Amino acid sequence: MEAFKKFAIFLVKSIYLTILAIVTAFLPTGVLPKKSVRGEKVLITGGGSGIGRALAIRFAQLGAKVIIWDVNDKGAAETIEIIRNQAEAEAVSYHVDLCSASEISETSRKVREEVGDVDILVNNAGIAVAKLICLNTEEIVERTLTVNTKAIFYATQNFLPQMLAKNHGHIVTLASMAGKVASAGLSAYTASKHAAVGFHGSLTDELIALGKTGVRTTLVCPYYVRTPMFNAPDVAGSPLCPILEVDYVADRIVEAVQTDAELLITPKAGYFIVFLMSILPTSVSRLLRESAGISKHFEKSKEA
Repeated sequence: MEAFKKFAIFLVKSIYLTILAIVTAFLPTGVLPKKSVRGEKVLITGGGSGIGRALAIRFAQLGAKVIIWDVNDKGAAETIEIIRNQAEAEAVSYHVDLCSASEISETSRKVREEVGDVDILVNNAGIAVAKLICLNTEEIVERTLTVNTKAIFYATQNFLPQMLAKNHGHIVTLASMAGKVASAGLSAYTASKHAAVGFHGSLTDELIALGKTGVRTTLVCPYYVRTPMFNAPDVAGSPLCPILEVDYVADRIVEAVQTDAELLITPKAGYFIVFLMSILPTSVSRLLRESAGISKHFEKSKEA
């Protein structure tokens, strides 16, 4: 009887939480309460271009102090200039090679000394190389996994302790739909993003286990975005999953942070695709990937 009672409670809670998650995911963000990021210190990796730059500008416009990490000094400087001209906000940049754990650690120390504790960490930087599995070199595999996964781990390790001490903070992991759904021709990228999703899940569970409810997390899984990493001629979209624009994705990410959303998949059709592929037979899942334009092999790739 006791076991049945526990199961019934679990079932009711599960149904309630499922309905709540679905409603929250599809509600217009304008109706959800938003927290202020004014005065918060926001560190964005890969802020010298693409989504990282767009995020930096938006957070600055909302009154946050922006810290940019990028290996591209020219791009980072351009982002800083845009912020100062458009938002008249505080912004600084640091040269960081995310392939170096020691450089991440040393620059993290500099940030804490020169700027202060980071309140919002956006692990945005990433690279993609489109090649068949047998054509991937050791260098490609190692660099992709290091930038897309290991760097997230090391950056989080360096800034999480201060968040835990204050029970205040937010960590954003910019993964990809490729972290939920495999894609042909992008084996190294797909593996790195699956690892990033797994790391983020462990991080979230650890925060819950520690009772640190003031430190929030957001996992972002967008479809292909029109950035230097995935250009329009190189990537095929579909009516179900069109190619996304940088500004659109940046807006959704900032809204997700402000509403403390735990998961952001964009476009919204992605929620259904991920769910269906977890329950459908493999043959049907393959058909769904083809219909959504996911199973493609791309000839070109660049860093973003």
